[in-house]
Amino acid sequence: MKKILLTLATFIAITGFAGKPLVYTPSQVTPVDSAVRQMPDAIVNWNAVTGSINLTYEVMIDTTADFNSPLKIDAVQKFTSYHTSNLLFGTRYYWKVRAIDGSDVSYWSPVWSFVVFSDIDLYKPTNGGSDQEPNVSLLWKSTINLVTITGITAFEYQYDTTQNFNSPLLFEGTAENDVYTVATEGLRFGTTYYWRARARHALDISDWTAPFSFTTLDKITLTSPVNNATNQMLDCKLKWNDIGGILSYKYQIAKDPDFTDMVVETETDTFAVNASMLQFGVKYYWRVAARNLSDTSGWVTPFNFTTINSVVTLLPANNAVEVNTLPLFQWTAQTGITGYQLQVSPDAGFTNLFLDYTTNDPTKASYQLLKSLSSKTTYYWRMRAFSDGTALADTSDWSNTWSFTTTYGLGIDETVGTSFKLSPNPAGDRTLLRVTLAKAAEGEISIMDLVGKTVLSMPVELKSGNNSTEIALDNLRSGVYVVRLNIDGKTMNQKLIIK
Repeated sequence: MKKILLTLATFIAITGFAGKPLVYTPSQVTPVDSAVRQMPDAIVNWNAVTGSINLTYEVMIDTTADFNSPLKIDAVQKFTSYHTSNLLFGTRYYWKVRAIDGSDVSYWSPVWSFVVFSDIDLYKPTNGGSDQEPNVSLLWKSTINLVTITGITAFEYQYDTTQNFNSPLLFEGTAENDVYTVATEGLRFGTTYYWRARARHALDISDWTAPFSFTTLDKITLTSPVNNATNQMLDCKLKWNDIGGILSYKYQIAKDPDFTDMVVETETDTFAVNASMLQFGVKYYWRVAARNLSDTSGWVTPFNFTTINSVVTLLPANNAVEVNTLPLFQWTAQTGITGYQLQVSPDAGFTNLFLDYTTNDPTKASYQLLKSLSSKTTYYWRMRAFSDGTALADTSDWSNTWSFTTTYGLGIDETVGTSFKLSPNPAGDRTLLRVTLAKAAEGEISIMDLVGKTVLSMPVELKSGNNSTEIALDNLRSGVYVVRLNIDGKTMNQKLIIK
């Protein structure tokens, strides 16, 4: 009996071993079982098994777990991965693999599945975004689950003013499979738009994304001059934010907030212009609207500014004392004007003018007096600006009247000296400075042009009595200059003409 049982056990063992495949079953790697949002050209991977050089793998991929649909893929190959193509969007696929080594065949691996993505992801403008430019770019993500989208031939996109994408303003377009952004064109201002996108390949088209919405800006934004700005130049620069997709900007300048008393109304293709046709000391209102291929924005809420109405004087300072008798007058230059008028008088009413100077150089910011004032005398000075001679020619108010008091006749105390002479004058390439001093001193000789710029400066040592110092002029151009001698903080000036 024992012998019979032993023989039966041996038979079962032998027959059982003979029925087991001699090739190991491959183990699957990716996509992991039940993976979602996979590419329509997904690559299925498995681990290699040992075998002869003739070892191959059979992989089946299908839309049914029984692998019996017309879409079934049944491939035999040596590689441990299979690259699919044109899988249907939003569809679940099942796959399994086995190894074949000659007449030996492994068991099939377990059936795994994965789902191809059904739609892509929108990116910008973010859903509900506002104040978008009328050529805003639409962007969708280039990835799904952080993996770059592959296996498609193109993207399709739509934008419209209705959520059903059926208005006369519907726009439809196509982008290449590696393009993830497109620019819109000619959108209406202050309008809500809806947009969506999808992917496609030769056999299928994905679902449309859920629509995103955005609203275009209704008005632009003014930047400068800031609202309620004062002391603006007659050609002050008007600036606003630059936005894309604009053909031109229309701007207006008026003297009233209702823009009935219009000064300027025109268009520009830039986002900054210099004002024109302005007058001194006037409050102006300005606004801008944008225009593109299909629409014009609303007028922005107006800003206002007030133009300058005086010249800002600098030197001689108000109530200054010990001012030399050939002072340099300085002021802050303005733009958008034609020139300035400077008056100097020994009386505050300017009935007896010592100087009435006019310049048509708006860049000029100083004037060197060439005729000496009286010593130890109080003088008054004022300025105003004037614009060109068009129909809106204008003159500003006079600046505040400032006063100053001169020092001794030529700016040097009598105990130091009286005056100096230049010989020859007019001069060529040389001139001699002659001065008589009561005591020795160190000083400085400066030569300035008529705008107050120092063009030559040199130290000088002077002895008591008569002094003669040569000044080289060969590097200076012909013209009128002021030679200034400074000794112990005291100064005196002489006009010098170089031929």
